[in-house]
Amino acid sequence: MRISEETLENFTITYPLDRLAPLERVLFLDIETTGFTAKSSYLYLIGCAYFLGERWRIADPIAALAVAACIFKVVFDLLRAGVDELLERSLPPATEDEIRRIAAGEAEVRSVRLLRTRRLGPAIAVELHLCVEGAMTVVRSHALSLRLERRLRERFGPDTLVVVHAEPCEPEAGHGAR
Repeated sequence: MRISEETLENFTITYPLDRLAPLERVLFLDIETTGFTAKSSYLYLIGCAYFLGERWRIADPIAALAVAACIFKVVFDLLRAGVDELLERSLPPATEDEIRRIAAGEAEVRSVRLLRTRRLGPAIAVELHLCVEGAMTVVRSHALSLRLERRLRERFGPDTLVVVHAEPCEPEAGHGAR
């Protein structure tokens, strides 16, 4: 890549592009936000003029539409990500599956009854309802919750918000399983 950049840096354009059309009317040259350089744009136009002759004029609007499509895709992806965050959508299924696997990796966890996730800016929030042995003490349950919180923060970052609720697998009198 370095060689091609140096080649373009030292390249001088000698083709009179203004013969093809007034430069302010060439749509493809209006590309400051696309990441293309003016030199590569000129090379593109020179190539079109050379290979297509008088038919080069069709290449300019086609290239402009291609650049517009690229810009539209970037804008659409950013807009969708922003709306998903504002609406607090769940994390992708692959991430939720990974969270379930991490929770299932603890010996005392029989199953994950409920999992709620969402993105909070650069961090994530995770709420877990775990099914554990009914006779588990509060101390063991708390230790399990702390271990799971630590493992999730190690994986997803220290700002990860984790809420773990341990429930007995056997429904108690007056309490149904969720």
